[in-house]
Amino acid sequence: MPTYTVLKRDDLVRAEQDSDAIQQWTLCGYEKMGQFDAQDADQAIAQFRAGYHETKPSKPLGLRWMIWVFGSFAIVWFLFVLFYMLPSAFQD
Repeated sequence: MPTYTVLKRDDLVRAEQDSDAIQQWTLCGYEKMGQFDAQDADQAIAQFRAGYHETKPSKPLGLRWMIWVFGSFAIVWFLFVLFYMLPSAFQD
């Protein structure tokens, strides 16, 4: 069985056999994730995805709280300007 090297960049995954192609893809920002024995590239990618579980980064609780508070403040400020300041500017 041929050996494929699985390369990953963000959400893009590809499998290559040729060392020159692997070198070019690593220069383009792909990272080597491992080597797999498979019949074809699709099978190598399937083997990689079966064993690779990436955890998505989550925002810290303090940052989520700040985003919620400042977002709420922005909405209240917008409503204040729209329904109080703007009509009072055009009174007769």
